Amino acid sequence: MAFAHDGKSVLYVVQHPQTKRSYQLFRHTLGQDAKDDALLYEEKDEMYDLSLGRTRDKAYFIVSSASKTTTEVRVIRTNDAKSTLTVVAPREHEKEYYVDHKDGLFYIRENGAGRNFRLVTPRGAPRS
Repeated sequence: MAFAHDGKSVLYVVQHPQTKRSYQLFRHTLGQDAKDDALLYEEKDEMYDLSLGRTRDKAYFIVSSASKTTTEVRVIRTNDAKSTLTVVAPREHEKEYYVDHKDGLFYIRENGAGRNFRLVTPRGAPRS
């Protein structure tokens, strides 16, 4: 679970009742009934677990879907928890990547093209 900068919104991940894997991301607004929480994302592939974190500069929430050899990351601004999740790079079989953010630029550590991990910044990456 993680608080947004507004101090009113909380993002959290829940486990599937049968498989016990983390699979849904919700947004809760303090003072409202939990039954009204917004479902932001559901990982339907049972090979993947969902996790929630933040970039080191605390500008973005990081929502990772990860299997043993593949990841897919979505981001959402911590100062606008009601905005839409954005996919950093679509899921590719046996491609792992990890995202961070600093000074308006995303940094991605990835193992694409059969290489050892390398650090890249997306071409035409959105600056925040």
